[in-house]
Amino acid sequence: MGEDQGQSPVEEDVERVETRASEIIYQDREVKIHSLPEDRVGSLPLRRPPKKKGLIRVVEVSDFDYSACGGTHVRRTGEVGLIKILRWERIRDNLRFEFICGRRAFQDYVMKNRILRELSNRLTVHEREVPSSVEKLFSDLKFQKGAIKKMRERMAQYEAQEVIQNAEGKILKKIFAEKTHEEVRFLALSIIRKGDFVVLFGLKREERGHLILGCSEKLNIDMRELVPLVSPLINGKGGGSPSLVELAGENVENIPKALEKAQQFIEKKT
Repeated sequence: MGEDQGQSPVEEDVERVETRASEIIYQDREVKIHSLPEDRVGSLPLRRPPKKKGLIRVVEVSDFDYSACGGTHVRRTGEVGLIKILRWERIRDNLRFEFICGRRAFQDYVMKNRILRELSNRLTVHEREVPSSVEKLFSDLKFQKGAIKKMRERMAQYEAQEVIQNAEGKILKKIFAEKTHEEVRFLALSIIRKGDFVVLFGLKREERGHLILGCSEKLNIDMRELVPLVSPLINGKGGGSPSLVELAGENVENIPKALEKAQQFIEKKT
């Protein structure tokens, strides 16, 4: 890891730092070690004053850099081999760089080149076109998600109308297994917006279950009062507004009990 002061880094700045470091490596400069008393260290152009007292160990990169350091160093800069800055971040007023070199840099290059080649083949584009192709995929995916969401909302409207027509009372209770959480939520909202109903919906999934409990605002029932009653049954957490609450929990098998308890509470309220 290395640190440097300055403005927020940009790609061009990082490339210049990396290029300069590579130039020093390719020049295969000699690396020398000096041991000097504390009072003689000032004769060398150190990058920063040493924190240690007494005998100071100074590492010199010939005609380039002097640094007080007690670590292990190469004999010549060419031994470092390939160097690559991977990422950087700002820490207070400093920039911290993460880099690799030598064999690790080569192995990293091999791995990333393999990934790039596989992406290029999957996308059937030149390697240089991979970033723009991925960006287009994300854009298309975002558009498709929006279109699917609108389609689900329209389907929920039709399904809500059918549920209302077949309703035998004001409390509608049902457990779903095939629908997604978003689809059940759309359906619940569509029903309570169309009429004075209470919806007590459960959703059974493999790992987690959901409760979606809602009512028409005209019924003047605060559905948040149900949360402490039913959440312990499914070991769930959640909340919401007076007209709609949602909970998710691990005890999927207790969803029927939770809905039954919610129904008993609502019946007392109405």
